[in-house]
Amino acid sequence: MHLFTALGTGIQIFTLAALFTRRIGRAAASGLMGASNVLFGIAQVVRGESLYAAIDAGLAAYFVHDWWHRGGGDGTRRRLRRLRNSFRAARRTAPTAP
Repeated sequence: MHLFTALGTGIQIFTLAALFTRRIGRAAASGLMGASNVLFGIAQVVRGESLYAAIDAGLAAYFVHDWWHRGGGDGTRRRLRRLRNSFRAARRTAPTAP
């Protein structure tokens, strides 16, 4: 068993147990499931199984999308807005010919 597969399996077991015992919410569960599918995808790429890697990438994208839209990405959004506000637009015009 590959290390990434073992880590991904452990994260999924923990996530499902915590979700069913109501220790974590659906947003946190989606984030953890997305992370575990990224680990599964890495393991599949290392093994050379591209079909399963593509399936894991799709599942990871779904879970991260679910995490983001359920409020799990609020801190990330706040940091991205702060980063965006640090940039200022500068008007640049071409020099005129003499």
